[in-house]
Amino acid sequence: MKEVHYNNANYTELLHLLARHFRAPVTNNKLDIPADEGTGSIWAANLNNGISLLVASITLEEPLILYREPLRAEHFQLLYNECLGEARPHNHLLKKYPHAYSLQDNLALLTNTNVQNIYIIPAGVPIKSVRIIFERKHLLDFLEEDVINDILSAYFTRLIKHQIVEPLHANMRLLLHRLTDKALNAPLKHRFIEHRVSGLMEQFLAKCCERGNEAGIGLHADEITRLMKVEALLVKDFSKQPPTIEELSKVAAVSPTKLKKDFKTLYGLPVFEYFQHNRMHHARSLLLQNELSIKEVGMMVGYSNLGHFAAAFKKEFGLLPSEISHREEGQAIGAIIA
Repeated sequence: MKEVHYNNANYTELLHLLARHFRAPVTNNKLDIPADEGTGSIWAANLNNGISLLVASITLEEPLILYREPLRAEHFQLLYNECLGEARPHNHLLKKYPHAYSLQDNLALLTNTNVQNIYIIPAGVPIKSVRIIFERKHLLDFLEEDVINDILSAYFTRLIKHQIVEPLHANMRLLLHRLTDKALNAPLKHRFIEHRVSGLMEQFLAKCCERGNEAGIGLHADEITRLMKVEALLVKDFSKQPPTIEELSKVAAVSPTKLKKDFKTLYGLPVFEYFQHNRMHHARSLLLQNELSIKEVGMMVGYSNLGHFAAAFKKEFGLLPSEISHREEGQAIGAIIA
């Protein structure tokens, strides 16, 4: 187990700190995890507007504990995290760090840098994450100041008083993947990154506006945690048929009726509509990479019949898979952010 303490708002500096702990070099602001420590890579960027971000797509051999010490100047960190499987048990770490955030769940989390925060990155499971650190002034690009104050007050009440975090929604996941899945041997333009960072911030603030006050969601923290496990299982493998409602209700430890009601409350869509929405957007993302044939993409999202795949795709987007091209990526991103 590694422990890394940091207290800065510059994530390129954090990247170099992580490199020292992993005893590995940083090349072009990118750290490749050594083979004896795990797999994957972490990269960082400081944007022209003063926002800094750290992007990771990693699987670690041992858990990593990140201590973020308080900063003198107020900043906010927005974390998007996706855990792609079942993490190795780490209950002993949860007992040792009772107030830590365990990144074994698919979540979006906003924290204030004026207080210490601890994050447990579990071992033995692929983790995709984006950390964005920014100042309050950056929120003015999205909302009026009085609205920002109301939203932050309601959000931190939910987080601190009720331990309620925001689950990772479909559009959030798509934008997350556009940063974590980008081929890092190609240079990433700041404009490319800024577009996606803006989308992630906008998505989170939009959800906060929807939630309203602390009673807006109508679900307890433990109910949300169970629903997040259901959602992770639902979108785990699009090449297979989704689990049944009965199977998912056992995971959530609730009746099928309550599962369907609570899932729609939290994620905004019925269970299988949510699955299909994610499946089609995953297919579109694969097509935009221009690396696989339409047939291959269809197989990867569970369609052995190309005609059925084309019909489902057109129902979702109004276009056939053959009409999607890399040139349309900018338009696709705009549709996601809208």
